Amino acid sequence: MAPSRHFCRPLPFGGLMTKMAIFLFGFLVLTIGIGLLATISPV
Repeated sequence: MAPSRHFCRPLPFGGLMTKMAIFLFGFLVLTIGIGLLATISPV
């Protein structure tokens, strides 16, 4: 396995990895946002 080639060349499942990364990042931001809202203004 050559890590350099892994980064230089787009892989077949690169789109899936990007989609999963965006989904996980969005989920993390959403969770932190809800936590901050609950902490700042408890309902």
